[in-house]
Amino acid sequence: MDGLITDESHEPDLDWDGVWDVRARVSNDGWTAEFAIPLRTLRFPANAGQQTWGFNVQRVVARKNEQSLWTAWSRENEGLNRVSRAGELGGLDSLRRGLDLSVKPYVLTAVGQDYDERPSGSADFEPDVGFDAKLGLASGLVLDFTVNTDFAQVEADEEQIDLSRFSLFFPEKREFFLENAGIFEFGAPQFYGPPPLLLFFSRRIGLHQTEFARPQTVPIIAGARLTGRAGGQTIGLLNVTTGEEESANAPLTNFAVARVKRDVGQRSYVGALVTHRLEESGADNVVAGIDGNFWLSGPMVLEGFYARTWDSDPGGDDDTWQLTLDYTGDWIGWQVNHLEIGEELEPGIGFVLRRDIARSSGSLRFTPRPPIRGLRKIDIRNNFEYVVYADSRKVLDRSWEISLAPELDSGDEADFELGYQFQRLDEAFELTRLDTAPVIVPEGDYEDWRFEGRINTSGTRPLAAEVSGSVQGFWGGDRWELGGELSFSSPHIGFDLGYSHNDIDVPGGAFTTDLVQGRLKLAVNTRLFGNALLQYNSQTGAFSANLRVDFIHRPGSDLFIVFNERRDIEDGRWNPDSRAFIVKLTYLRWF
Repeated sequence: MDGLITDESHEPDLDWDGVWDVRARVSNDGWTAEFAIPLRTLRFPANAGQQTWGFNVQRVVARKNEQSLWTAWSRENEGLNRVSRAGELGGLDSLRRGLDLSVKPYVLTAVGQDYDERPSGSADFEPDVGFDAKLGLASGLVLDFTVNTDFAQVEADEEQIDLSRFSLFFPEKREFFLENAGIFEFGAPQFYGPPPLLLFFSRRIGLHQTEFARPQTVPIIAGARLTGRAGGQTIGLLNVTTGEEESANAPLTNFAVARVKRDVGQRSYVGALVTHRLEESGADNVVAGIDGNFWLSGPMVLEGFYARTWDSDPGGDDDTWQLTLDYTGDWIGWQVNHLEIGEELEPGIGFVLRRDIARSSGSLRFTPRPPIRGLRKIDIRNNFEYVVYADSRKVLDRSWEISLAPELDSGDEADFELGYQFQRLDEAFELTRLDTAPVIVPEGDYEDWRFEGRINTSGTRPLAAEVSGSVQGFWGGDRWELGGELSFSSPHIGFDLGYSHNDIDVPGGAFTTDLVQGRLKLAVNTRLFGNALLQYNSQTGAFSANLRVDFIHRPGSDLFIVFNERRDIEDGRWNPDSRAFIVKLTYLRWF
């Protein structure tokens, strides 16, 4: 497993994928692993004489839920993520990366059929070729190129049940856009649930998402990206051109993004973002913004941004801003936040959950570690949120919740929440999103209470489980939810099985939803892997299967075999919707 930490974030980006190799063995002396990491995988000043790198080591003893670190070991330092607290690795002299140019061509063959377009016709045969290239520059920057980009090997999106009035949010999974994604982050990300605002969201490139249907692929003709550090600046430039796709009503479009962050002291920065979306017709959209992140003292951080959008179509010219003050200590933490999003805000390469809002929110956390045998800590949290229209300041939503979450020394956890929410609907919306008789929620004011509980065993055990449930008032009626997950892991095989059920009864009608997800993971050795994702979503009435095999025939080079199928379940019949079989071969060559 490898990852990338940007701005000492709480969660590293595990989707970053470097080239390296490893061998491990168990002997009388214990367990030993040897890693081989090519210097080309790392970014450092070439031919700079004597160098000192940051370095840290962490040991995890799963059976005791214990972590040991060489440096940055206190709980407030957050361990490996706090790279500014890492130790020093010296003795590095006259390191060379060579030309540092890599080219990764691919060849692909696919056989597929869309039964909606051709119910009884023959399958389509679609061979394809393309390549990616990477050039490391002496300044510490990396230049990436991609031509006729393909993402056939990417895992399918996880299905979601939509019981809200807002758009669903699906995370990025495509390799080209995941690498160094933290550099381009700008907006108001969310740890749980969909973010309220992202000024740049890479899934707007090469994917066309309608409100209810599955996203349609739009061909990427070519793209280039420049990322890295130079002279105290973190730089990210991206330019991608996508082709025309009539089925998705997507014209030939160019996407450009520029991001820069200037270091202030050791851990703070000020930055700027500009995005531009230009269609073949001349229609365009521009976003420009500035942001900053300032470590004040200890674990206290002040951050904020201001941005504005301009659109060639009527409307689309508006602004947004946010300020956040965050304190993250071991036994106490708190945050206050204010976010405003204009009614006409339109980020052409971004994501907006809802417009015309001013949201004030805050949280307070206590984490005592009482001297009780077997108890590691207790998380006590209190959150509130107050949302009004940005212009009229008329109240839209207000909510608060209190939660109690004990964690045992074994790693087992529980979480119990009690919450209240007021919501004002100024227009009705359809709740079910089903082909059956729609359930409409009328406009009006709604006040609801919610109680939720969750218990899960430690993920360090070979067999782990989670059970959750909630009961709440829901748009003038009731909602009962029950969910669970069972996971198994071993050196060569693992699986995750999840289930979620909703029973909803509102004045407009009653209905249920079910979501079943199963994932099987196989590892024959460190070079041959298999993965299967099976899903059933009663809201869309669909079953989907995504089967993938990955054979790493040499480090950085893969043979992928992929099978995708989707079926619509209606009146007990599993009617085929689409099917595809794909074989893709890549070969990484260093120069």
